[in-house]
Amino acid sequence: VAGQVNRPRPPSKPRRTLMASASLEMAKIETTSSFEYYKYDLPLETNLKNREQKQIKFINANAVPYEKSYHLITQPTAYRMGEPQTQQAMVRLEFAHNDNLPAGQVRAYAMGTRGHIELVGGDTIQHTAKNQPVALDLGRAFDIRVTRTQKSFSQLSERRMQASYDIEVANSKSKAIEIVLHESQAGDWQIMEESSEGEKLDSTTQIYRLRVAANSNKKLTY
Repeated sequence: VAGQVNRPRPPSKPRRTLMASASLEMAKIETTSSFEYYKYDLPLETNLKNREQKQIKFINANAVPYEKSYHLITQPTAYRMGEPQTQQAMVRLEFAHNDNLPAGQVRAYAMGTRGHIELVGGDTIQHTAKNQPVALDLGRAFDIRVTRTQKSFSQLSERRMQASYDIEVANSKSKAIEIVLHESQAGDWQIMEESSEGEKLDSTTQIYRLRVAANSNKKLTY
């Protein structure tokens, strides 16, 4: 497999993991509300030995409408960085579900070229109310690489500094892509100049949406 497939981390220090019986997996899990919470009842009884864990298929949804996008999130720094940094773009899948979803692991599968179902990645989600968006970071695309270079840095005063950056996106795919760059910032900050218009998402993040043609590169400076 070329690229990095994200797999949800198992619970810490698992003692034993068993798949539930087919009859239990196929039966419908009942959902009931209690005060401000939701409870999920297994339709059949099952036994757990001491320190044993069982995996039970909770929801199985087919042909779910989704949107796929590419992202890169930089780590906060003190504005001074060393050598250029190159990373692969994160593949994100977003969808809405018409059921309340408890926190847990979600895996995504797609039909392969030979007609076999293949795991394309997974992630861990928080408790999510129905019809609310769910975002899964499935892995990294090896053919979309982002190189971030600091071009200048100036210490203007004890508490003020100025820095400039080049961010080059290399798209080796045979089709155009859009990537969202999440530039993390520290302290009180302001973008003075930028080659593409960005958006201040919150007090620590500036985002840029870049459209990159097939088999080509595109550079952002700010």
